[in-house]
Amino acid sequence: MPIEINGLNSQRTQQGTTRQLRKNDRADANDAGPAATPTATDAVTLTDTAARLREIEQDLASQPVVDTERVQAVETSIRNGEYRVEPERVADKIIELEDAMDGRKR
Repeated sequence: MPIEINGLNSQRTQQGTTRQLRKNDRADANDAGPAATPTATDAVTLTDTAARLREIEQDLASQPVVDTERVQAVETSIRNGEYRVEPERVADKIIELEDAMDGRKR
């Protein structure tokens, strides 16, 4: 018959774990040496691609997630039986998407 013991020695175990973590942190700090110490000449530069990605990200963040007017217009045309699918246009868009994913442009 198993016995559940809750809370017994949990504080002592946590203290031991904390002491071990502190000891490890001190050892890591000592092992790091001068290479881990930042110098006044440290600098970060972004490539043109990274800067462009940041711009794109900011532009996308300012765009609405869904164009509600467009959704309503499509719903209305479907409801009225006026919505027409152009198979050639759909196929072209699928090919464009696949080309874009492969990094090619048409």
